[in-house]
Parts: sequence; C-alpha cells; structure tokens
Amino acid sequence: MQIGKPQVHLSKNNSTNVYTIHVITWMDNTQFEPDGNETLPSNASNGIYTINLKLKKNADRPNLNLLTPIIHTLVLSGVALSDDAPQLEIKIKNTTTGNVVGRRRTHKDDSDDSGMPTP
Repeated sequence: MQIGKPQVHLSKNNSTNVYTIHVITWMDNTQFEPDGNETLPSNASNGIYTINLKLKKNADRPNLNLLTPIIHTLVLSGVALSDDAPQLEIKIKNTTTGNVVGRRRTHKDDSDDSGMPTP
C-alpha cells in the first residue's frame, strides 16, 4: 500500500448518467482528516477533468503513527465524461503543507453501477 495514493471507485447512475467518486486515501498518521474539495471543473483539459480533494492535519486529534483512511465521496455534477473527455485525474492535496501527496487517473469505462451509497 502506498501512503497518499488515492484508491478511486467511479460509479455511474445509468438512469441519470451522473457519476460519483468514492476515494480512500491512506495516510500514516491519525491526525489527518478530510478537508473538502476544490470547485469541480466544468471543462476538461486535454480530455481530463482534474478533481482536487483536500486533507489536513488536525492537532486536536491523537498523534499516532497508524494507517488512517481519509474518505471523500463526491457527486460529479457538471462533469460530463464523454469520448472526447473520458478521464478523471484525482489529486490529493495536504492543505496543511500545500503539497500534493498523491494522484490517480481513472477512465469513464472503469465506472460501474454498483451498490455504493449515494452521498
């Protein structure tokens, strides 16, 4: 397992054609927590929509060196994955340091209509 590298599940509601991402990012400290996301892109760049998810260290939480899952679930309203723009790039940014700690790409063909919960 790589610390900071997001594991992405892309789901598609076939009746509405709306995509949802479920992202788990493993960090090596219990002080990390989700810190939201940046505004979703409305346009793709070179066929790729970039989704920026944020996490931060919270000094009020216990400081233990244990694997900690950071979970983001996001409905991608306004993101129209198509044959011309078929990919998502997920970037995980540590807002405490300003660094990008991980990234992963996924393709619209990787989506499914699984039973993942609706956010």
